[in-house]
Amino acid sequence: MTARGDEAERVESVVITRASARRGDVLVVGGRPMRVENVVRTITGARLDFPGGERMWLTDRSEFGGTRTVVEGGGGL
Repeated sequence: MTARGDEAERVESVVITRASARRGDVLVVGGRPMRVENVVRTITGARLDFPGGERMWLTDRSEFGGTRTVVEGGGGL
């Protein structure tokens, strides 16, 4: 549950490409889970920044498996 209490969080498996990468996505690189801290998109690809200072560039043909936390429920009034 989230801080509001009326929303549920779940983790889903996603394919991460230069177009689909988001902050908070988790990739496993070398057996180590790494959470994306920032995404910078350019004409040639996307740069993923990680908390430890590491960076990874994704190009047109880059494709990784990862996880994403999805918040469900809540809704409006």
